[in-house]
Amino acid sequence: MILVIDIGNSRITVGVYQGSQLQRYFHTRTEPDKTEEDYHAWLKDEFRQGDMPSDQSAIHNPQSTIRNPQSAIRKAVISSVVPSLTPVFVQVIKDCPGIEAGVVNPSLDIGLKLCYDAPSQLGADRLANVIAARALYGCPAIVIDLGTAVTFDCLSQKGEYLGGIIIPGPGLSSAALSDKTALLELVDISKPEAIIGKNTADCIRSGLFYGTIAQIEGIVRRLKSEIGGEPKVIVTGGWASLFASELEGNPEINSFLTLEGLRIIGERGQ
Repeated sequence: MILVIDIGNSRITVGVYQGSQLQRYFHTRTEPDKTEEDYHAWLKDEFRQGDMPSDQSAIHNPQSTIRNPQSAIRKAVISSVVPSLTPVFVQVIKDCPGIEAGVVNPSLDIGLKLCYDAPSQLGADRLANVIAARALYGCPAIVIDLGTAVTFDCLSQKGEYLGGIIIPGPGLSSAALSDKTALLELVDISKPEAIIGKNTADCIRSGLFYGTIAQIEGIVRRLKSEIGGEPKVIVTGGWASLFASELEGNPEINSFLTLEGLRIIGERGQ
């Protein structure tokens, strides 16, 4: 079994795989000030609440299991875009006997040719996303990760990583409007009843919702033209469920794409 941990700017997501099957997952808000002990306690509580044994032996004892008595967690794969938390989770895993821990970075041999000027700057989550997209959906492909930032990552027909685009996510845009203007309030991000707002809050809400959709659709059209062929579009990330169904072209929606990529990387033995 493989434990996968995705440390994002807003959320930390953990999944447990038995083979290619995601057995369970859970998440918490990213808090860089929390300690190793805090996160260890969080994991222990989550495992206790689920199908894990109450003593957390599925983590601490390699002979124990989650659901299948013939299996056990042997490996943990970590993706992190929060540098201060990377060593925290590495140590959490090191404190669990019998589990081999690895951190995804562009220097690993993950079977992906990077056509990128500065591979060291490429986020581990983006690497995991394109690895999963290539394995699950084929190439060429465009992966859109709707999170704190919205990232677009492109795969060629040959399965090479071509590069991508980064823009602010809807949450950042909403916060910026509220922080940098005197009269515009912070609103929840949701689909408005009509595109034309009848009050300030609805005007902002409509702008955030339809502005995000227009940005994504416009960028995807240009990316498709540059990549050539018929790239498959895959949408993931915390905002995927809100926006993906509104996008033209019926893109694939996979909320667990990053976790899937971490599983595949883990299976390569890196």
